Amino acid sequence: SALTGILGKVSWTKVSKISIQTNYTAPFIAVNPITDEPYVACIDNIKHEYVVQRFDSKQNMWEQIGFISEKAMDNFLPVLTFKPGTEELYIAFINGANNADVVVKKYDKNGWNSVGKNTIGNSIASIPSYNSYPTITHRSCSFAFQPNTNELCIAYVNTNNYLQVKKLSSSDENWYDFGILSS
Repeated sequence: SALTGILGKVSWTKVSKISIQTNYTAPFIAVNPITDEPYVACIDNIKHEYVVQRFDSKQNMWEQIGFISEKAMDNFLPVLTFKPGTEELYIAFINGANNADVVVKKYDKNGWNSVGKNTIGNSIASIPSYNSYPTITHRSCSFAFQPNTNELCIAYVNTNNYLQVKKLSSSDENWYDFGILSS
C-alpha cells in the first residue's frame, strides 16, 4: 500500500499482491529514493530462496528483481538499502549453504553481484539460555551507508557471540573491521 496525504490526514492505497509465500520471515522494505517505488525482500518458503520484488507503478504490478543463487536461511531476514541519492540497490543476508557467511550484493540491472573482494565473516552465534529460555542460534545482519563517506557498513553477531561491525573501503573494495563490540 502507498501512504499519501498530509500528516494527520493520511490514507492508504492498495497497490497489489505479491505472489510468493513467505511463511518463514517478515518482509523487509526499502523505497527507491529516485522513483519512490517500494522494493520488498523476503524468503520464498517453497524454494528457500531470497527474493526481491519491486512494485512497477506504471504496470501496477510486482516484478522479481534478478535471481539470488545463495540458499536462504529459514527465519533469517534479508535486509535492503539504497545508496543515498541513487538507485543503487543492495541486499545483505546470511548464506544458508556456505557456513553462514554474511553476504552483501548489489543489483546492477542485469543481476546481483557480490560486494567486496574479501569475505565479511560468519554469523553463527549461539545466544546462551537465560532462566527457562532455550539456547537460540542467531544469524542476522544489518547494514547502512556512512553519511559523510558513503562507505557501506555492516553489523552482525560473529561466531564468538560478539557484535562485529565492518566497513567496505571505497579505495580498495575490501571489508575491514570497524570494531567488535563486547560487554
